[in-house]
Amino acid sequence: MLAGMRPWTVLCDDAELAVEIARGAAALGLPVDPRPSANLVAELARAEGAVALAYVLPPGDEELVALAAAARAERPPLALLVAEAGTLALARELGFPAVLEVEPFLALMALGEPPEGGFAVPLRPLSPADRRRLTAAGARGEARPGEARLEPGDGSRLQRVGSGATQPVGSARDVAEALVALRDRERAPRPALPRVEGVDRGATRDVLLGPRRALSDPTSKAALAPYDVPFPAEELCASASRAAAEATRLGFPVRVALASPALRGWDHPELVEARVESAARVRDVYRQLHALAAARAPDAPLLGVTVS
Repeated sequence: MLAGMRPWTVLCDDAELAVEIARGAAALGLPVDPRPSANLVAELARAEGAVALAYVLPPGDEELVALAAAARAERPPLALLVAEAGTLALARELGFPAVLEVEPFLALMALGEPPEGGFAVPLRPLSPADRRRLTAAGARGEARPGEARLEPGDGSRLQRVGSGATQPVGSARDVAEALVALRDRERAPRPALPRVEGVDRGATRDVLLGPRRALSDPTSKAALAPYDVPFPAEELCASASRAAAEATRLGFPVRVALASPALRGWDHPELVEARVESAARVRDVYRQLHALAAARAPDAPLLGVTVS
């Protein structure tokens, strides 16, 4: 085991899964303390040190968001095991290095926090398939300053090498999946709020001082922007999962509206859903609005939805 390697506490929603993780960790010589729990969010708030989470039943969107909030409280990124591909995408978008199977999950913990330069693996001794996997996952063939070394170990396992000690990590396939999870955990920056284009702000000031009239949504925003009038929090979301996550973050109920320059909400009120009460309903509304828009205007560009 590498010197100074932190022991991991693994919170599990299933006792049998905890046993499986314990056996796999013992085979790697990985210091792991699996703890079955009925409430992983509460346990995470009380846990100390390096913590990983393992689910048999996929957590809901609300629970994932709550876990992400707890993980940001002065805690390093957590390893996360989920059993559903749909949950995996959202978990990575929220900043978790997440995988679907136990072996890559153990590899994540064995790799630990990646160094600034990433990982290097001598590719020549590996099979062509393993070389492709590791190269696609971002591993380099030759070590550079700041990179950690992974080398072939016992059997088909790779091991992390450092300071004269080694830590078995797992097969090349498991390591590649773990590296992809680490690479993809950084959440893409949230898109900026939609910008109002093509409106003369000077002219809209005149409109504000002119006769009373109903203003369009972009004209209203452009007219009020110079006066620092606050608008409701709003996010542009290009996927159903992202819309559900942002709605959970903002708090329900939310307003979900199709985002398309060709299909405006004030012209097509059927493309706006007010007072959506749950993440599951947000996902359904996202799909319904896109299907309805495709029927209304098959060639219209669709940017996603705005959640506010």
